[in-house]
Amino acid sequence: MKKYIFTSLLIILSSMLLSCVTPIQRLPLSKESAAKINGKTCETSNPKTPDFYAQTTGKAWLPPMIGMAASFSAGREIVEQNNIEDPAIFVSQEMEKILNQNFNIKFMPKAEAISENNDIDTLCKTYSKGDLLLDVRTIGWAFGTGAGSNPALSVQYQVSFILDLKIIDLKAKQALTQEVFSYPNTKSPDTNKTFSYDELMNNNAAVLKNELRKGADEAILFFKEKTFSL
Repeated sequence: MKKYIFTSLLIILSSMLLSCVTPIQRLPLSKESAAKINGKTCETSNPKTPDFYAQTTGKAWLPPMIGMAASFSAGREIVEQNNIEDPAIFVSQEMEKILNQNFNIKFMPKAEAISENNDIDTLCKTYSKGDLLLDVRTIGWAFGTGAGSNPALSVQYQVSFILDLKIIDLKAKQALTQEVFSYPNTKSPDTNKTFSYDELMNNNAAVLKNELRKGADEAILFFKEKTFSL
């Protein structure tokens, strides 16, 4: 039962990943694409933040559909009451700085239009003012029962999320680079780090916010090194 409950959180995030309109695949920036983005103007998308999935052990014991609905409902409440920021927002802001410094990309004022999905055609219709579009979005974010915890005791939870980054040539309607990052990953020092519900929620969810920020920092480094070879 312990393995099932832990695996269920991974299934939820994987389902979110697979449900994206545009399939996510690894496409590091090539030398040819680097030349295409150098010195260009770029908009930054304003993606819709998905609902947070807060799967306590009690909810994991419920029938799957009821437990899933309850977990998303609890997650929405947690995010709203504690003013928790989507990790994609910080990652997007930092990637703007990195891309400006290393590729002289000129970023335009933040777009107000919200992009509902990651479909390239939809994104190109929604954002059309610059040469390029930077799209960084959270595919799924959650906390759920950790691999080392005992479901019967309901004590330990792990924070996780999946991000997708793309740079799109708006004229060609083509992704020049694309990358997915999941937290925690196998190289993360926090791969097996878990917290009690109270630890996550105390002081306006300070620990939860800190875990999301640490994951965002890892994502920035990952994109910088693996996607852009910087």
